[in-house]
Amino acid sequence: MMITSIRRRRWIIPKGAVEPSMTPQDSAAKEAFEEAGIKGTVAQQPIGRYHYKKWSNICRCDVYAMKVETILETWQEQEEREREWIEAKDAINRLRHKQLKVIVKKFIDNPTDWS
Repeated sequence: MMITSIRRRRWIIPKGAVEPSMTPQDSAAKEAFEEAGIKGTVAQQPIGRYHYKKWSNICRCDVYAMKVETILETWQEQEEREREWIEAKDAINRLRHKQLKVIVKKFIDNPTDWS
């Protein structure tokens, strides 16, 4: 599942800050719910980490895989974003951030153990 960023309309993955009262996994699930309208099980360990610039700061982003179990027809940010299910290899081509491309490629080649 890919979504568009709000401002530049670039294809990205759901992401956001870790809420102070939540685990990183719960925060990842919350962002996926709000931004993409999906619910599911988030892996316990991140599949990678990358850094990006936002508002003149460098942000660290731990990437968690999610096994999607529910796709909502309506969701909080649907008026601000597009979402699309695409083949994993096509996701790599849509992503602009090089470090994130590497993380996704590595995950595709060796998916996380969900047990």
